[in-house]
Amino acid sequence: MFAWRSMSTLMLLVLALGWVGCPAMPPSNLTLDVGAVTVNLNSCPAQVTLTNTGTQWLRWRAESDTASVVVHPESNEEFEWLRQGESVVVTIAAADTTADLTAQVQFINEFEAADIETVTVTVEQSTADPVVAPAMLATAGGTFLMGSNSGESGEEVREITLNPFSIGAFEVTAGEYARILNWANAQGLLQLIQSPTAVVVRTGGQQIARANRFDNTDYAITYNGCGAFSAAVRDGISLENYPVYRINWFGAVAYCNWLSENQGLDPAYNLATWALVDTPTNGYRLPFEAEWEFAAAWDGDKHWTYGFMSDTIDATRANFDHNNPMGFLTGPDISPVGFYDGTNGTVDSPSPLGAYDMTGNVWEWCYEGGTTQGVLVRITRGGSWGNIAENARTARRYFIDGETFTESTGFRVARSTL
Repeated sequence: MFAWRSMSTLMLLVLALGWVGCPAMPPSNLTLDVGAVTVNLNSCPAQVTLTNTGTQWLRWRAESDTASVVVHPESNEEFEWLRQGESVVVTIAAADTTADLTAQVQFINEFEAADIETVTVTVEQSTADPVVAPAMLATAGGTFLMGSNSGESGEEVREITLNPFSIGAFEVTAGEYARILNWANAQGLLQLIQSPTAVVVRTGGQQIARANRFDNTDYAITYNGCGAFSAAVRDGISLENYPVYRINWFGAVAYCNWLSENQGLDPAYNLATWALVDTPTNGYRLPFEAEWEFAAAWDGDKHWTYGFMSDTIDATRANFDHNNPMGFLTGPDISPVGFYDGTNGTVDSPSPLGAYDMTGNVWEWCYEGGTTQGVLVRITRGGSWGNIAENARTARRYFIDGETFTESTGFRVARSTL
């Protein structure tokens, strides 16, 4: 009863004020800071600022006249509230930049039918940066002593003979992985599942990678909404030359095949089965773990404990145990590939074969795997930025579910010498 009487009293007061000539409240009003934007593959998305310059709340939504131009926040299906005097930054992206296009995006005020602001969007035809072949280190292979005397299961010392092969001098970077995704996307090989903060990347139904959208920084790769992937930016630092991470084993295998195809080589894997093809090819692949350990530890006579020809480790030679040499505010505490080259206060720290970061930075996927408690796991090597010295040894083996995305795991490539 009290609530009913109070509400009735309030309504009567409002009516009474109106009868004595109280002026009407000014209407809500949408205002845009620009009337036109241009987007292309490498300068996308564009941003506009939408402001309510009236003195009442309003609800707005955006409508694009083509599905090729999308708006975020995504308000096409329902209105968004905007307080009087407040602004919201809206991003406008092109889902397809393979052809020139002009589109109109309208911002509509639900409360004022005539209050419509329009942005003209010019989409420029553009293409992604080209893929560049990685630096490789060749070896004749041969016989070496694999393993250690640590007593760890699977690390027993044994004699292994390898055929000639080559291996990447550096871990695959976020920039390199982004360029391969752009190439694969242009070939129609990707399925992209987008959420407000991330993109799940699939090929043939298999999830292989994840990328940020907009301001998210969880992943090493960012998708700009215009069909282009690029290295993410964290704490103001571009990850272009940092190791890619949160790429699962399948994403590493797909990268190898697509790099082979891009470079005119024969793919090493059948992506229908995710197994090596029956006959060895000249294409890129993941290293076998024996190849990885040979490149990291064997100098022809001695098996080194760490991947830079040393049996001891410290922060001038490897990125391990949360050293965080770049000063990131949040993890992962990665460093640029090849950072430990004798500059930046470091000691030049290549492996016996000349490869960098074979101890620390990120764990590296190898080809082999097995089943543990019904889960298909894959072998990783080398330790990461977050591991203690014991787990960064060249003989250390670590098993991870091949489907898993971790901020501590990346990879490098290898090739058979035929």
